Amino acid sequence: MHGARGPAYAAAVRYNARNLDAGVRDAVTLLNHIPGVITRASCEGMDAQPARHAHAALAYVAFRHPLPLQLRDFLITRLGELARIEDDGIYCRWPRKNRTFIGSLESAARLYLSGSARTSCRIVRWPLARLRARLARLVTHGHAVEVQLCLVCSVLVGEAHPETHQPIVLLRLPPDLHDRWFAEFVAQPSNGLDPVLVATAGWVRLLARTQRGDFGTAYRRRWLRYRAQRVADLTTRQIRSGVDAARQQGIPVDFFFDGTHAVFILEHAGGARRSHA
Repeated sequence: MHGARGPAYAAAVRYNARNLDAGVRDAVTLLNHIPGVITRASCEGMDAQPARHAHAALAYVAFRHPLPLQLRDFLITRLGELARIEDDGIYCRWPRKNRTFIGSLESAARLYLSGSARTSCRIVRWPLARLRARLARLVTHGHAVEVQLCLVCSVLVGEAHPETHQPIVLLRLPPDLHDRWFAEFVAQPSNGLDPVLVATAGWVRLLARTQRGDFGTAYRRRWLRYRAQRVADLTTRQIRSGVDAARQQGIPVDFFFDGTHAVFILEHAGGARRSHA
């Protein structure tokens, strides 16, 4: 069993393979060579023989970030009922099939790597810090937000874009989202405010008072942390859902994030081209 620390694990795993269970070592090493994949923990599981070390009953590989969508769909097809595949982990379904599961996962990772090397694509990388700062500014000022990915320009756009460029909508947010987040924050037991005050003042005024620090610096810090978490969720899981919806419509686009960038992969036949927003 292993647990990985730090975003550099994808490179470090090649040199620290001894820390991995022998049974799952090759599969984990292959997975870490797939762009967008960084393993967080793994275990070869228990078999019929007594184990020298503590193992989980089921073999698994867990990931630091949600799997690239194309890889997720590929593994679902290749592993079938043998595996339970979630955004952040792959798990064997039955202890007696742990070895079969690991062997199938290793074969699938090797096949995926060989296929991806032949695929021509365009790559769009958007710094998460910049994207989150932009969304936070728009949401805070009460603006409706729409984030699109242009399939012609290979860039993220937040304003009107020519329809002939076939932009796909990744994210659409209402103008009162900031107030909704604050209401959710106050609804948590540790952040509750006097119901009479809420009824008389309203969310907009209470939010302004919170940001001024009227309810204490600790309360304000908790709110800012909560807001930052919600913005981060927009740029990772919710944009990922938008890409997933596009894939269901037959658009050949993939998405993953690596901790510092949102990465979009657009398949095309004209050679690879990289775009940095």
